[in-house]
Amino acid sequence: MISILLKGIVIGFLIAAPVGPVGVLCIRRTFAHGWIAGFLAGLGAALADAIFGIIAAFGLKTVSDVLLANQEFLRLGGGTFLIVMGIRTMLQRGPVTKEVKERPGLFGGFKAAFLLTITNPVTLLAFMAIHAASDNVAANLSLATAGVLVGGVLLGALLWWFLLTATAGIFRNVINAENLTIVNRVAGVLLVGFGIFLLVSLVV
Repeated sequence: MISILLKGIVIGFLIAAPVGPVGVLCIRRTFAHGWIAGFLAGLGAALADAIFGIIAAFGLKTVSDVLLANQEFLRLGGGTFLIVMGIRTMLQRGPVTKEVKERPGLFGGFKAAFLLTITNPVTLLAFMAIHAASDNVAANLSLATAGVLVGGVLLGALLWWFLLTATAGIFRNVINAENLTIVNRVAGVLLVGFGIFLLVSLVV
């Protein structure tokens, strides 16, 4: 069981680690509202990763088939969502002072990160590919083993988001309102870029 747990942690970490739109979202929210807001966004992505891990580990073929069959609609929705979020981010200015205690929409990042991750069927394909390449994952995992594997995936993803947002939190202390506005512009452009990439992938 220990080896299965460690394998799940590695899978969850590797799936979460590529810095895509969710990573940009977590970093920007950490700069704007503090570590807790950034980590909550990561928690939303980790929860979505765990759901994909459940689908892959328990062999829920019907669910995976539905997701993959509708990946065009999922990408359309995800791409549009990213573009809207990117534009809103670009238009957002930094707080007037660094002493602002209010953290508006603390769970907004959680919901956004969850939606962005769960609407990306590529994540499911990545899980399946890693499972297929593993030596010790059989087609018929016991419920207990599969549960431990999924738990490891969640822990691995949370470990990555903790490290990312904690690092961003360190640099937040030197970010002023003007710099945060620049961060918002850059993050917004990246989010719009990711969204356009998803939409273009539908026709290429």
